[in-house]
Amino acid sequence: MTEKPTYKDLKQRTEGLEKEAVEHKRAEEALRESERKYRHLTESLLDIVYEFDREGKFTYVNEAGIHMFGYSKEEILGGLRVEDIITKEDRAPSRRAIGEIFKGNTAVGERTFLRKDGTQFIGEIHSGPIYKGKDVVGVTGVLRDITTAKQAEEALRETQERLSKFMDSAIDGFALLDSHLNFVDINKAAEASFGISKNEIIGKNISEIAPDVKQTGRYDKYLRVIKTGDPFSIDGVVPHPKFGDMHIAIRAFKVGDGLGIITTDITERKRAEDALQNARDELERRVEERTAELARANEELSTEIAERKRVEKELKERGKELEGKTRNLEEVNTALRVLLKSREEDKAELEEKVLFNVRELVAPYLEKLKKSGLDDKQKGYTNILESNLNDITSPFSQRLSSWYLKLTPTEIQVANLIKYGKSTKEIAEFLNLSSQTIEFHRKNIREKIGIKNKRANLRTHLLSME
Repeated sequence: MTEKPTYKDLKQRTEGLEKEAVEHKRAEEALRESERKYRHLTESLLDIVYEFDREGKFTYVNEAGIHMFGYSKEEILGGLRVEDIITKEDRAPSRRAIGEIFKGNTAVGERTFLRKDGTQFIGEIHSGPIYKGKDVVGVTGVLRDITTAKQAEEALRETQERLSKFMDSAIDGFALLDSHLNFVDINKAAEASFGISKNEIIGKNISEIAPDVKQTGRYDKYLRVIKTGDPFSIDGVVPHPKFGDMHIAIRAFKVGDGLGIITTDITERKRAEDALQNARDELERRVEERTAELARANEELSTEIAERKRVEKELKERGKELEGKTRNLEEVNTALRVLLKSREEDKAELEEKVLFNVRELVAPYLEKLKKSGLDDKQKGYTNILESNLNDITSPFSQRLSSWYLKLTPTEIQVANLIKYGKSTKEIAEFLNLSSQTIEFHRKNIREKIGIKNKRANLRTHLLSME
C-alpha cells in the first residue's frame, strides 16, 4: 500500500513545480526574444527567406520575397504553393529535392522562378528541414536572385566563345604568355606555326618551344615589353619542324601582366618579293625583245590594213548585188503567196462541188433504192453506203483523214463497220472474209491508232474521234 505524502513532501514538490514554471517562462521569453531577433534579421535581408509545410504551402516569406514575387503577404500565406512560383521545367527536380529534405537532407540548387506578373528570374536556393521533435514538418531556406550574375556569366561565356572563334578563324597566329613567358593560350594558326599541338605548348616556356628565341635576342625584348609596356615588331626566320625555315613577322605587346604575340607567316610574301625581282629582270629583257617584235608587227599591220580596205570594198559591191537578189526573192514570194491563195480557193470550190454532187445527185437515188424491195443483206449494204456518204460530207471525215491515211483500204472498211456496231462475224460475212482475217485487221487498226496495249474499246475509241 502506497504511503500518503506528508505536508513537507507536498511543499517540496510545489516549490519544485513553481521553480520549473519560472524556468519555463524564462525559456519561453528567451525563445520569443530569439524569434523576434530572427524575424527582424530575416526581414532586413535582401535575400528571400521562406518556410513551407509538407503540402508545399508557404507558412512564412520575408519582405524581400513579397517584393520579389509580387504577391501580397495574404496571398502567399493564404495557400500559395511552391510549384506555383516555379517554371514547369524545374518542377520535377524541385519535387525530388524537397523529397530529400523531408528525409532529413539539405538541398542546394538553381531554379527558374515565376513572379505574379509572369516574368521570370533565376534563383539560387539553400534549403533544409524544419523539425518538430524528431519529425520533419516543413522546409526552410534562403533564395537569392542570381539573374544578373547568370546573365553576366552567359555574356562572358559568349564573349569568350566569340573571342576564341575569332582567334581560331584568324590567319595570323595569336599567343598569350604570362610574366615569365610561359604559354597561357594560343590559336590554331599559332599551333600550325609552331608545328605542335596546343596541349603540348600550354604551360611551357617560349624558350622550350622556340630554342632560337634567346640566341636572336627576342627573349630579352619580350621581357622588356612586359616591363615597359612598349610594343615592338620584327621580321625573322624561324625554323619549322615540318616546313623548314619560315619568314615570320612578329608583333609583341603587353597584355595585363603578361605578353601577347601576333605572328604572321610572310614566307609567301618573301618568296613573292624574290619572284617579283626576278620578274622585273625578266621583264626588262623581254621589253627589249618586244620592242623589236612591235616594230615588225607594225609593218605587218600596215599591210593587213591595206588588205582589209580592199576586202571591205569587195564586200560593199557584193552587198549591192545581194540587195538586188533580195528584191527579186521578195517578188517571187509575193507571186507564190498569190498562187497558194488561188489554190486554197480552188480547193474550197472543189469541196463544195463534191458535197453538192453527193447530196443532189447520189443521195436522192440512194433513198429511192432503200424504198425498193431489198433483202436484209442488201439493206445492210445500203445502210453502210449511206453512212459512208454521210461521213464523207461531215466534219468527221475531214478529221479522220490524218489517221485513215495510215490504214489499208480493207482496214478502212473494217474500221467503219466496227464503228457501226458490227461484230467480227457480221463483218466477215459483209466482206466475204474469214473471222481470223477480220481479227488480224482489228489488231492492225489498234496498233496504228495507238491503243494496241491499252484496254480501250476499239468502237468507243473510233466513235470518240467524231
